[in-house]
Amino acid sequence: KRGYIYLLTPAGVAAKAVFTPEAGFGWRTPDGLKDLTRPAEREWRKSYYHNDRDVPPPVCLNELTQDLVGSEAPAEFVVSVPPGDYTVWVLAGFPAGYPPAVNDFMVNAGAGDVLVSLPQHSMFESKFIPAKAGADGLVVRFAPETGFVVNALAVFAAADEARARQEFVGPIDREVFLLPPDLKTLV
Repeated sequence: KRGYIYLLTPAGVAAKAVFTPEAGFGWRTPDGLKDLTRPAEREWRKSYYHNDRDVPPPVCLNELTQDLVGSEAPAEFVVSVPPGDYTVWVLAGFPAGYPPAVNDFMVNAGAGDVLVSLPQHSMFESKFIPAKAGADGLVVRFAPETGFVVNALAVFAAADEARARQEFVGPIDREVFLLPPDLKTLV
């Protein structure tokens, strides 16, 4: 827990992270879940397609986007939080280098379905899912049509959503969807 945000990093959403009351979060069952990783590439390289000029990596990976958990079967991720209204943020996507695949899946956290659609690799989606926790905590359900992947997941009180978008998700989205500052140069 970081202040008002429960951040579950790739290690936290890893297939082996099974829910226990002591841990406070994890998959209800790891059956069918797979961990995938691709080391982060941050080095510029010569590109034949760009007249041998240096170009940045095809997708700028970081600690959140280089690892993912996926499955072709439905799965549930459980988080111990007090009853109430929450927002779940999911970062989902495939780095370059994975076989082309279409991954469409629904995410439901007790207050409505949200579609995540990844028609190819080298794409990421950042989604906010309305959530409602009961006496047994919060259950995030992943219902794949063709498969699902998740790189990171965070839970915060619905009342803190605007603050979380600005202070927490905004910087992550900028690094995932824009060229990171350490790679920006004039070409």
